[in-house]
Amino acid sequence: MPRNAPKLLLVSELKQRVQALKPVLSAIGKLEIANSGYDALQLLTLDSYDLVLIDFDLSLMSGNETVTRIRRENTQIPVIVLPREDKFVSDVAQGIELGAQMFLRLEMAPETLQQITESVLHLGPVPEKVAQIKMTLQALHRVNNLVGSSPEMFEVYRRLEKIVDSNVSVLIRGESGTGKELVARLIHSMSPRAKKSFIALNCAAIPENLLESELFGHEKGAFTGAAYQRKGKFELADGGTLFLDEIGDMSPVLQAKLLRVLEHGTFERVGGNTTLETDVRIISATNKNLGEAIANSLFREDLFYRLNVFSVNLPPLRVRTSDIVLLAIYFIHKFNQKNNRNIQHVNDAVFRNLQNYPWPGNIRELQNVMEQTILLAENNHVTMDDLPGWIRENAGNTSRSGHPGLNGIQLAFENTGEIYALEDIEIAAIRKAVELTGGNISKAADELGVSRVTLYRKMEKYSIDLKES
Repeated sequence: MPRNAPKLLLVSELKQRVQALKPVLSAIGKLEIANSGYDALQLLTLDSYDLVLIDFDLSLMSGNETVTRIRRENTQIPVIVLPREDKFVSDVAQGIELGAQMFLRLEMAPETLQQITESVLHLGPVPEKVAQIKMTLQALHRVNNLVGSSPEMFEVYRRLEKIVDSNVSVLIRGESGTGKELVARLIHSMSPRAKKSFIALNCAAIPENLLESELFGHEKGAFTGAAYQRKGKFELADGGTLFLDEIGDMSPVLQAKLLRVLEHGTFERVGGNTTLETDVRIISATNKNLGEAIANSLFREDLFYRLNVFSVNLPPLRVRTSDIVLLAIYFIHKFNQKNNRNIQHVNDAVFRNLQNYPWPGNIRELQNVMEQTILLAENNHVTMDDLPGWIRENAGNTSRSGHPGLNGIQLAFENTGEIYALEDIEIAAIRKAVELTGGNISKAADELGVSRVTLYRKMEKYSIDLKES
């Protein structure tokens, strides 16, 4: 092994887990084993490691506490968690919330285990400011919407670390549902203005004739219905941060008035003559191409430069596929608590399908899908049948199974040129799945995208015996 090979620390007291992971991890780097969280903490004080893998099935010090202690004393070291199967969802969610990058399941193929481990190693140490950003997200109780250890999200974190403690104007770009307001709140909470107000205003949600009053306030009698004096967002956010969402929808007239405030720090209420001063940091966001809007004379170029002192681009969910599973697990955990459910098992076929769906509504759509899904799930187990119809339909465009044998079933029926009963196709798929998984019903159910209960029911219906499969 090369002298500069990465050093890995596996924290587990279960011999079967160590034996299963040892050949995979030893092929990646120099592996050391700690039999408890206490042993891991001691080893980390004596030596440096490039990655720590923590089994949540620990007795002396829980996996949760082990991650917490390691994160407290070694904020930069990447962490992968190994969840307990009966507490899979909660273990992964808690691990990620505490700063872990990813999880491993022994049910994964060896090449998948190696690929995940190497991808986390490739990201390298977590920058100190990035770790602080993630801890702040956790403190905001909004960590779920920015969960992610993909290269795309680490680029966002590294970009944010440069400006979170400054006062510069920031323009956040990204599709609808990518978490632009969350990023704005994060920037404010880590800035020198954190103790002052954070005021958010969606420029696209308010009619143009009312938006000016929302921004600058109005005097009594300024227009029909103005029965009293009202402060605007610039007054309310004085000393703090004003977040202007969908800034690209603001009319040219209001753009000119906004520019004046940014240049001079002064404004008048609608219907008033008194000049008021304000000290506000502007964070704006848009899902539009402001370059095109400027070219079409729909957005002021001088205002753009004022707003775009620093920019942050949020990637759409479809390009950060490695984060989709983490987000899905976190949302299941969140809605378990909200809806008094205890979903802990998720078929791998569900994860594969979620990763293959394009998510036009981004994180917001995924959150809604997962809340609907856990309400439909039976026996604390999410299967393909629990996903909404439009997500399941997408499965037809991708292979559900990693086994070429199961794909071959479809080809065998297609190549005959004949039409077969659905029952015959289903029987063939079940027999093949059971055969390829060596009679392991749990794995066969995963490959077929159904729960074990559903698979047993269908085997009973079709009189399929394990011995004859």
